[in-house]
Amino acid sequence: MSRNSYAHIKNEAAYEAAKHARIKANRAKSGRAKWFAAHEDAEAINDWLFNPQHPLAFYANGDFLNKLRLSIGEWGGLTDGQHAAAAKSLARAVELEATRNERREAKLAADRLQGHVGTVGERRDFDLTAERTHSFDGQFGTVYITIFRDADNNVIVYKGSIAFERGEQVRGKATIKAHDRRDGVPQTIIARPKFDQF
Repeated sequence: MSRNSYAHIKNEAAYEAAKHARIKANRAKSGRAKWFAAHEDAEAINDWLFNPQHPLAFYANGDFLNKLRLSIGEWGGLTDGQHAAAAKSLARAVELEATRNERREAKLAADRLQGHVGTVGERRDFDLTAERTHSFDGQFGTVYITIFRDADNNVIVYKGSIAFERGEQVRGKATIKAHDRRDGVPQTIIARPKFDQF
């Protein structure tokens, strides 16, 4: 265009930027339509890559998948080669999630087979390994909830002012405060532990 054709435009740079943005948006829109028409699973792949609430969003990370997102943003879709790679990545995510669910279910099933330890009110010896610890601020300071396992894989839970590290092994006495169940898993709740590390 000649300089005179911009006479009615107050900001030529802004006009040019808007024009190029519109061209880019139209290119992406037509690219998306072509990609969705060419591949049945394009919408599923697009949803997986861009929806943080997708059930498999945990697996939609990494440099390669980020490059695919940029390509979709720029061109509206993927080339056939990129699409094949994205479909393979999504299939792998489905496979990994299925394996993860199977392991979780197997662990829960094994946990349900375990039982309670001792009797309520009993003070007894324990050899335990800390599995995980959570904390929260209570009325009198920080409260720690530690999930332990004993040698028989029973779940032992301590709630109090002592923090235990994951994998920490302790030996000593504690009072059995209660027997409980969480998600069908028997748990023995302990109080007033006197533990030494071993």
